[in-house]
Amino acid sequence: MKKIIASLMIITASLLLATAVGADNTMDDISDDELPGEEEHVHELVCIEESTPSCTESGHLGYWICEGCGKYFSDQEGTEINDPVAWLTEGGDGYLAPEGHVLVEVEEKAADCVEDGFVHHWECSACGSLFSDDAGEAELSIEDAVIAKLGHSYESKVTKEATCADEGEITYTCERCRDSYTETIPRTDHELQNGKCIKCGGKEDVVRKNDGGWYYVIAGDIQYDYTGIKHNSNGWWRIVNGKVDFDCESVEKNEYGWWYISGGKVQFGYTGIKPNENGWWRIVNGKVDFNCNSVEHNENGWWYIRGGQVDFDYTGIAHNSNGWWRIVNGKVDFSCNSVEENEYGWWYIEGGKVQFGYTGIKPNKNGWWRIVNGKVDFSCNSVEHNENGWWYIKGGKVQFDYTGVARNEYGWWYCSNGKVLFNYNGVGSNRNGNWLVSNGKVTFSQNGVVNGGDGNWYYAKNGKVLPVTGFYSNSNGTWYLVGGKVNFYFTGTAKCGSDTRYVVNGRVQDPYGISSDNSQKYFVVFGDSVGEGLGLVGDINLRHTTLISEALNLREYNFSKSAAGYLYESRGDGLPTYLDELNNIAKNAMTQSQIANTCVVLIEGGLNDYLQYQNWGYGDDPEEYLKTSVKNFISAVRSTYTNADIYFAYGEGTSRRWADANTELISEYETAIGSVYDAVKDSAGVNMVDGNNGNAYYFYNMLGQNDSYYLDGYHPSVAGHRIMADKFLNMFTK
Repeated sequence: MKKIIASLMIITASLLLATAVGADNTMDDISDDELPGEEEHVHELVCIEESTPSCTESGHLGYWICEGCGKYFSDQEGTEINDPVAWLTEGGDGYLAPEGHVLVEVEEKAADCVEDGFVHHWECSACGSLFSDDAGEAELSIEDAVIAKLGHSYESKVTKEATCADEGEITYTCERCRDSYTETIPRTDHELQNGKCIKCGGKEDVVRKNDGGWYYVIAGDIQYDYTGIKHNSNGWWRIVNGKVDFDCESVEKNEYGWWYISGGKVQFGYTGIKPNENGWWRIVNGKVDFNCNSVEHNENGWWYIRGGQVDFDYTGIAHNSNGWWRIVNGKVDFSCNSVEENEYGWWYIEGGKVQFGYTGIKPNKNGWWRIVNGKVDFSCNSVEHNENGWWYIKGGKVQFDYTGVARNEYGWWYCSNGKVLFNYNGVGSNRNGNWLVSNGKVTFSQNGVVNGGDGNWYYAKNGKVLPVTGFYSNSNGTWYLVGGKVNFYFTGTAKCGSDTRYVVNGRVQDPYGISSDNSQKYFVVFGDSVGEGLGLVGDINLRHTTLISEALNLREYNFSKSAAGYLYESRGDGLPTYLDELNNIAKNAMTQSQIANTCVVLIEGGLNDYLQYQNWGYGDDPEEYLKTSVKNFISAVRSTYTNADIYFAYGEGTSRRWADANTELISEYETAIGSVYDAVKDSAGVNMVDGNNGNAYYFYNMLGQNDSYYLDGYHPSVAGHRIMADKFLNMFTK
């Protein structure tokens, strides 16, 4: 039936195709003039072969189709089939009905060892289909119909025992069908003792065969299954699958160990190092020495051996009977001159060998190290030496970034960039302080003010520079120190606590050798309001005379009075002259002991006598009268203070402001100054304080007539008094 339906589908498709082809050529589109003449159609027949029916499928007779018009024909002569569908359908002339199954009964067959069995069933002789019933309605699959074969069930039995000389045999027999087969049992191993099999009596040997090769045999049989090392009267040989391998150059094993093979033969005369595929091995008399843990050599160098094998992964230091050696990738590096490590520490290497006899300092890429008996001493914190000098070591390492003082058993040393400088003289420091260094070494015997050797002087106690500030003495004098160091750049009055001294280039000017007890020596001043410190309210200790006395380390007696002078007539208020001050005040104020211990008398003044010159009430020669008064006073001072040095500082100046306001008085002022100056020069035993061009010391003039140094036109300020004191002390000598 399926075939008929397929045929009908082909017919239908052909008819539709013919209709579609003709659709574009309808009669309506052709005019009467265009109609062709009618021609007779000739069929072009194509044969459709007969389809034979099966047991279950129908068939059909053969037929023909015209390719031109699509008509069906029952024969080649052109007998037309008017209704192809009916012709091919059941009941039509071309329809062939299914033939149906032809069933044959098959009896059940049991399965055996080698063949399948099957169940009772029916089989179509035409199509081969299987059925469980005789009506052919219950179809069977091949799997359901077949009973699988059972397979053999063998039992084994040794039918011939194997020996070391002959093979044995096992026979296998099926317990159901009695089918059988045999297998060979390999010969057993020889049991060798002293080169002879104790079972068969055969001897082992390495012999030459007819093919020219040498073979390992037992009882004459080649042992093809043997790979190892065997011997004959000529030596021990490398055997591979029973045959001597004369190409073998390696380290191979047998039941006695691993052996160095060359040309296929064990080299018992060789001691050294040789390779195989597993590594390089220490060979002693031809055999690998697995107990070797040493440094050994071959023709290629010296190597570190661990467990008999060269350890190419090892870099460090290892030893043998000749010493300890630097190893790099398993090989001794004889070019090594450095400090290297192993599991026991860091070691000094020279020519690849640890130098246990060396004690000193040696470098590597990480620095320079203290070596003691060849080994880095990381506990070393000292100053040690090598052939290049002495070096500061900390934690075993040279401290090149250190500059200061470090110590060892021989003393304390000055180091610069880690190295002791034996030519260094000066001060060096460490965490304990600053130290005096001479020729590179701390001199602990230094005490007091001492020469540091670097152009400076320091105050030291047991070699240590103390950061003192004050006045300290040595055999060369008393010095002004700041931070433990003599300040050679300082000149002036320096005050430390209650002690004030005059200093020139760092040295205290103490001409009288005065002790620290100020009551023992004295400084006496006669002057006017300037010496009295007029205007320094609350600051009397800042007047220039007090600063001078402190600098000279003398106790001051200041008898200066405002408006005082040499001429009695200048005292309009009845106050005493300088001479009256001496006779009536000074002598009463001071004891005879104090007068006797007076070292310095300073005489100042003159301005008030210049004012008296305006009166000119001293006869025909007032200048001479003034000179006489000055000389008389100086004589009285000398006779009173017999042990004192007399200093005369006369000629008080004025500020620029005062001088500009009193220009008409300048000439008279200079005349009075000249008279006093001449009187002093004529008086023996008076130290004239040197001034400009040999003239008297002009306090105010030496201030540069700077208004800021004055309280008014002629009385100095605190700054002015400081300048006056410094200038006096700068010119003070004994």
